[in-house]
Amino acid sequence: MKRNRAFSAIIHDGKIAMVKHERSDNSFWTLPGGGVEEGEGLEDAAIREAEEEVNLKITIIRYLFNTEYTKGTEYCFLAIPSEGCELKLGCDPEFGDNDQILKEAAWIDINEVREDKQVSKVLEVLTDEEMKAFNIVL
Repeated sequence: MKRNRAFSAIIHDGKIAMVKHERSDNSFWTLPGGGVEEGEGLEDAAIREAEEEVNLKITIIRYLFNTEYTKGTEYCFLAIPSEGCELKLGCDPEFGDNDQILKEAAWIDINEVREDKQVSKVLEVLTDEEMKAFNIVL
């Protein structure tokens, strides 16, 4: 079944918000995001997912890119925190309390994760003005 995803590159002062996923067979850090619900807009999905996963209210700045993945297309948006910058680990409502795969949320220096598949793509499409505004020096 096809299911599009929306996620956000939430950037603040040279750092990017990420969540750690842990499953029995692997563990990885990624940008907050998830499946687009029926009738939901892509930006709305990215905003909802950021609130669910890292308890952060965000403002979408602009669309960045899309890529294909095994179940459809995923869409990335540039975002900033709109009400404070404190991250607090949320949950994935598709999993029960004892089966959560989200284990940690953190602001990570963008240079530390610039080789990450999603983050590297974000860095490719940011403008010079955005790099400067977000205090990103590679």
